[in-house]
Amino acid sequence: MTLSRRLYRRLRPYIATGYRHILGSRVLTRAELLDDPPAGYTVHRFGTAERYEFDRPRHVGDLPSVIETKVGECTAPAPFVIAADDATVIGPSAVISVDGRLLLESALGGYARLVDASVLALLSGQLPLETRLQRPDYRYDDPVFSLVGPWVTEYYHWLVDYLVQVFALEVY
Repeated sequence: MTLSRRLYRRLRPYIATGYRHILGSRVLTRAELLDDPPAGYTVHRFGTAERYEFDRPRHVGDLPSVIETKVGECTAPAPFVIAADDATVIGPSAVISVDGRLLLESALGGYARLVDASVLALLSGQLPLETRLQRPDYRYDDPVFSLVGPWVTEYYHWLVDYLVQVFALEVY
């Protein structure tokens, strides 16, 4: 791993915290979407929430903190599809923006992933925000369903995270 990549990974949590403060109301969170969707958004809910129980694995010595945080009960929320009118897709990670507000769900729901998507957008020559300075390359009048994200090129994530979204498309 290169020095710049290691430095980025170390600074990423601090950048994400700064991003959260800087962007403020320009980001639309999952809670805002599900509780009271703004004009231009429609939420299509389907399925139910699922609960899982993860037992402490057998191990010698201290359990790594990454695994320790996963022990216990976990709830996967009920799935949903969001329809957004007049949305703009930004960068190779396909961050969605509507009326200047970034959809945090399109960056897998976290500010750290939004930072990653913003860096990829900058590296591809796009600003990570919807602005008047950049215009979309393509316009579609029909609905568009995104199967793009930060791990789309990795086989496991394509099967587990993205291909599963086809079921959501069927529901929609």
